[in-house]
Amino acid sequence: EERLLVPMLVTGLKQWHLRKGCTFYTREQFERVASSVPDASDVLALFGEIDCREGLGAAVKRGIYESVEKASEEVTKIYTRELGTLTMARKLRILVHDVAPVLAPCRETVATFNAVLARAVAAARAPRLQLVAVGGAMLDSESGELLQELNFDQTHLHPCYVE
Repeated sequence: EERLLVPMLVTGLKQWHLRKGCTFYTREQFERVASSVPDASDVLALFGEIDCREGLGAAVKRGIYESVEKASEEVTKIYTRELGTLTMARKLRILVHDVAPVLAPCRETVATFNAVLARAVAAARAPRLQLVAVGGAMLDSESGELLQELNFDQTHLHPCYVE
């Protein structure tokens, strides 16, 4: 089934920014963007790359969490709670896209994070919250590298990904 994809960006958003009481500007922007989505829409949510690239490892290094897995558990709990609330309040169906393993230095963290995210979405009490787990399929099965056709500039997915 063909769908129209309307990008609604929240540049710089970490899942961590969705925690209660956070006043960082990206939280405000997330709320603005979310409020502009029509009720009963289907939404594809893809957040967490910055958490994987910057936040999780830093939190472990500072001793806040004992492992990337524990840090991932905390942020995915925040994320799924926020998205679950939106599904109920706005009758949205939210498809939670796992983090794309674009950056080679982050792939191990992304794999751990995506496994935790899958468990968090499955455990959420929000039937209209569904996981779209395609990150692993983006990698070459032999080399473990991002598939060439998905590689835009060594940092971002190629725009052909959404075709």
